Amino acid sequence: MTWIDCIRQSERLAAAAESAARSGDAARSKALYTEAAKASEQALNITDHSKPRTLGIEAVSTVALYYKAGQMEEASRVACECLGYEELPKLAVAQILDMLGDIYPKKGVESWPTV
Repeated sequence: MTWIDCIRQSERLAAAAESAARSGDAARSKALYTEAAKASEQALNITDHSKPRTLGIEAVSTVALYYKAGQMEEASRVACECLGYEELPKLAVAQILDMLGDIYPKKGVESWPTV
C-alpha cells in the first residue's frame, strides 16, 4: 500500500467510526477507529522524515485515532515513539504531550514513565 492509500483508508474508516458513534454504536465505532489508527500508523511508518509537517500531522493523527478507539497502550506507544523523532515539529510535540496528559490517567497511571 502506498502512503496515500493508507491515508485514504484511514480517513474513510475514521468517517465511518464517527458515523457509528453518532448512531450510538460504540463498539463498532471503537473497532473502526482502531482500524483507522492502524492505517494511519502504516502511513506514519512510511512518511518521509524530510517532510516534518507531514510527519507531525500523521503522528498526531495516529495517536488521536488510537485514543478515540480507547486503545490507550497503543496511543501511548506511538506517542512515545514519535516524540523520539528529531524532525517532529514543535507544534506536533506539544499536541502529542497534551494527549499523553489525557492518556495516562485513563491508563490508571498516576505519573508519566521515566525515559
